[in-house]
Amino acid sequence: MGYYCRFTRDNTRDFSEINQSTKENLNLIDAHYSNKSQQIYKAMYALLKSNRPKDMYSGIEAERSGTSIQFLEEHHIFPKNSTVGKKISEDYRDHRYHEIIDNIANISLITKLTNNKRISNRLPSEYIVEFENDYKSKGKYAEFVEIMNSQFISEDMIQILKEDKFEEFIILRTKLIYDKIERLC
Repeated sequence: MGYYCRFTRDNTRDFSEINQSTKENLNLIDAHYSNKSQQIYKAMYALLKSNRPKDMYSGIEAERSGTSIQFLEEHHIFPKNSTVGKKISEDYRDHRYHEIIDNIANISLITKLTNNKRISNRLPSEYIVEFENDYKSKGKYAEFVEIMNSQFISEDMIQILKEDKFEEFIILRTKLIYDKIERLC
């Protein structure tokens, strides 16, 4: 019998519903950027950092000391103020997951430079394609995939991001994060 953990507001310890999550029946981790002080968000943030994430564009890995250019900060993969981000917020306004755009599964750790100069409020279909093409043109596609994997983003998810499919992405990324938690537990 396996041990299950569930990090939701109802304080239960059962994560099993996440593996059955679909667009019609979402089951996500209730950890949100909009409430960064909650313990579950802090735990999920620590989990993201434990994977030694690299900046999506430069490949820089965060360092504890050095210049601020080496620090990774939280960024919405589907930016809140993008056209898709605004639509997602509106579509989920009266939903159980009304803060879905702020869900930890929509957060990555990147440099301020990449956030401000390369992404800002652009859609994943724009910036992911640009990043991928830059790496491909240098013959370093495998490095791009490794960088994305460090962010808990698989090759399947890269394809989904290039199509701006938010729900499909957040479900797959939540499941990948859940699998990491299961391995750690």
